[in-house]
Order: sequence, then structure tokens, then C-alpha cells
Amino acid sequence: MPGVRRKCWQRTASFGTVGIYGLPDDEPGDLEVSVLGLVAKNLRLVGAIGSQAEPGLRSFHDALDLLVTRRIEVDRLISHRIGLDGLPQIAPRAARVEDGIVKVLVDFDTPTPVHR
Repeated sequence: MPGVRRKCWQRTASFGTVGIYGLPDDEPGDLEVSVLGLVAKNLRLVGAIGSQAEPGLRSFHDALDLLVTRRIEVDRLISHRIGLDGLPQIAPRAARVEDGIVKVLVDFDTPTPVHR
């Protein structure tokens, strides 16, 4: 979604972390992240790529099969649905296992309060 990475780094508090996971095949190469913006806010940029380098994408296909055949219920994995404005409140809690936060679905366009 165009503009999402820009929104993320712009809304990240000083001394925060911006994560970029993977790149789609049609990635234009522009990560929409300003180096000067990162430096000015003393942000950390963390990236991860290569999760689909497995020969034959076996794990990916197995996961799709589990979803399609409904052998796992993914709705139960999403413990919280929030708007982007709720991310600063929930991120510190997500680091603590005892808070029971499993997977957070973030809607970047709709401000909503943190709820279960």
C-alpha cells in the first residue's frame, strides 16, 4: 500500500524502531523512508528478507493448505484489532507474554481504540 512506510517512520516516536519485512516482487525500490528523517528522530531501521527462499516454498504451501482446509482457525490468533493510533499503547504490552497479546491487526486508515 503506497505511503504506509512513510506514515510509519513519520509517526514513530523519537528513539523508536521502524521495521520493514520482505519486499514484494513489484517493489519499486523506494522504501519511502527518509534517511534524514531517521537521523533527526534517532530512529532505528530494522529489516528482514528471504523468508521465502526455501526450495519449493514447502512451508508456505503447507501454511496455505492449513488455511484453505480450515484445519487451523486464524481468527483466534488475532488477539487485538487496533488503529495505527493505538500502536504506541499496545507495543510495550505485546513484549510481555503475561499480557496475552498474540497477534495485533493494525488498520492504518481507521483510528480505533485498543480492544480485544
